[in-house]
Amino acid sequence: MNMKTNLVSILEKLEIELYKSLQYTDQNSSEYILRIKDEINFIVLCSKVIEFYKNFNENNYYSRIYLLILLHIYYKTEDQIKKMGEKLRNENVNDKYLLLLAENPEGFLNELSGLLYSQIEDKSKVKSLLAIIYSLCILNKYFKANILFKKCNSYDMIGVLKDENLKILYNRTMSQLALCAFRNGIYSDALLYLTPLCHLGTSKLKEYLSQSYNKEMEKSIFFDKDDKKRIIPFIMTINIDEVECTFYLASMINDLPNILLHKLGKTYGNVNFVFKKSMDNFEKQVITIINFI
Repeated sequence: MNMKTNLVSILEKLEIELYKSLQYTDQNSSEYILRIKDEINFIVLCSKVIEFYKNFNENNYYSRIYLLILLHIYYKTEDQIKKMGEKLRNENVNDKYLLLLAENPEGFLNELSGLLYSQIEDKSKVKSLLAIIYSLCILNKYFKANILFKKCNSYDMIGVLKDENLKILYNRTMSQLALCAFRNGIYSDALLYLTPLCHLGTSKLKEYLSQSYNKEMEKSIFFDKDDKKRIIPFIMTINIDEVECTFYLASMINDLPNILLHKLGKTYGNVNFVFKKSMDNFEKQVITIINFI
């Protein structure tokens, strides 16, 4: 039994090392491409370990292994997931869940969510659910992702667990929910999810998504090196410009009628003050240029 437990532990340590290699390798180098290709090799290895447990009729460890697989799939597009599924077929992977990747990525997530939610402890449960919601957003399944996000009550669980990496994943999932909501024309939801992330500006948004740290502080004796370690790999990053553009467009669509009513001296509802401030600054610049001319 110890040998079997250690086998899963070895996989988990390998996943950590693979993640670190993606973190610290220069994304512009040829070595980074090789590290990305190692994701397939890692998933194939995970499938072989699952087959090993099947020979002993042991299914207690499946959920831990599938979670490791999910962590290297959830941020990929549908085409990337299908290509990954085809590569796994070429490697003669026979796992029933992984075979769904090439044909039905959403079906893979559905099957996996039931398995993971029923078998793993709270911290891993939150991580797996957020990853599944994130992936559903990439697949443009907003309504399903939104319902699951509201049901899982993840923020309260993260508060109890006090895990910084889970908070980062939570923020990343909220940003993907907002982008997906915007693509589906639900601008109020997009604004709802993005306001907590975008209201303090670009630098804070990057910090919330763990895509930047204060480089000026790095020279200080008070610099926390753990902040640098939390920066996510480049392959997992979210386009900051896209997030901010979505925030301002959603704000404009939702709030511009109210701002115009205010300028006409009529009553109006609540507005996004970050957007209103940007509008006011823009108007001042236009007036300054007109006066200069």
